[in-house]
Amino acid sequence: MLKSWKIKKSASMIGCLALLLLAGCQSAQPMPAPAPQEPEGKQLDFSKFVGKVIVAEKTSSTVVYEYQDVRVDEVSLLASLYCQDHGNRNAYLEKINLYKNNRRRASFYCSSK
Repeated sequence: MLKSWKIKKSASMIGCLALLLLAGCQSAQPMPAPAPQEPEGKQLDFSKFVGKVIVAEKTSSTVVYEYQDVRVDEVSLLASLYCQDHGNRNAYLEKINLYKNNRRRASFYCSSK
């Protein structure tokens, strides 16, 4: 009877020890830090312009974009890149024309800073 009691006691001790060890293994691991995001103003996704924006006319000091389903402020980013590449100048909106098929043409001119 004494042997039976020792076996039961050691079995319950092993069970408790195993439970404690398993509880220790499930401790919370530190969460990985989120990837740093770039400021919204520096991100420009050119894929959304494909098929929606075309260059209708261009010279060294002006550019005209024809666009549909895109906002004019998004097209102005393209114009500012164009003017930066052609003499490090700023782009200014000159006019917007609306056509029957809901397409628009925005005219920009490049001027010194």
